[in-house]
Amino acid sequence: MRKKLDTKERLLESMRILAKKKPIDKITVKQISENCGVTSQTFYNHFSDKYDMVFWAYRERIDGLFEDYKGKAIEWDVFLNKFLRGYESNSGFIQNAFYNTRGDDSYISHSSKYLCEKLEDYLKERRKTEELGTEDILKIKLFVGGMINVIAYWMKKELDIKKEELVSVLMESIL
Repeated sequence: MRKKLDTKERLLESMRILAKKKPIDKITVKQISENCGVTSQTFYNHFSDKYDMVFWAYRERIDGLFEDYKGKAIEWDVFLNKFLRGYESNSGFIQNAFYNTRGDDSYISHSSKYLCEKLEDYLKERRKTEELGTEDILKIKLFVGGMINVIAYWMKKELDIKKEELVSVLMESIL
C-alpha cells in the first residue's frame, strides 16, 4: 500500500510532473499549485519559492543518508550507491534542475554547498573538533565539486560507466 503524500510531497510531485514537459525555470508556483489542487498560498505556507522546494527534496534525501551513515546502519559504499540511486531514479527531473537553474537558484551550487556542509559536519564530529583545517575543507570541496560534475555527465550518458563502477571510483577518490 502506498503511503499518502503530505502537502509538501504533493507539491514536489506536481513540480516533477510539470518538469517532464518544460524547464524548471519556466514553471510557475501557480502552475505547481493548480496541478495538485491547492492554492498558491498553500505553496507559500511550505516553501519560499519553487527553488526552495527543489532544494528541500535534496536536503531530505541527503539528511536521511547521513543519518543512516552516522548511525552505522550503512557503510560508505552503500551511502554512495543510495546517493547515486537517488540521481538515477530522478534523472530527468535532476537534469532539468541542473541545466535550468542559475545564479542564486542554481541546483548544482546549492546541492554542492549542502553536501560539503554535511561532510564537513560529519568529519568534525568524527574527529571531535570544532573546526577543520583549510586542507580538509579544500579536499571536501574538490571531491564534491568533481563528483557532482561527474554525476551530471553520467546522467546525460556522456560517461559510459555502470553505477557500481562509479561507486568504486568515488570510493577510491575519497579514501
